[in-house]
Amino acid sequence: MDAWRDMWRTEEAAAKLRNLEQVKDAITGHSALFAESLGSFSDVDLRTEMEMFGAKASRVSWLVWMLLCHYVAYRMHLFLYLKARGRKELSTLNLWAGVDAV
Repeated sequence: MDAWRDMWRTEEAAAKLRNLEQVKDAITGHSALFAESLGSFSDVDLRTEMEMFGAKASRVSWLVWMLLCHYVAYRMHLFLYLKARGRKELSTLNLWAGVDAV
């Protein structure tokens, strides 16, 4: 948790200084970040039970849950914010498939 908190603080400070292109580049890099972060865990590490939010589950269960719930939620949040700001060219294909509508 200490390493995670340190990374969060560092990235939060950096995010405040980014322009739009730098934000897009940072978001693009998330897939590689996830792969790199998860690649350091052994099978035993991933199967180890841990407790979060008062519930127990394997580490891999928590990781999948956190990634699926939070990453998707923030992606949706950004998409809806852009749509609300008038970006009519964006469609659900941009949100879910990462491609422009034809």
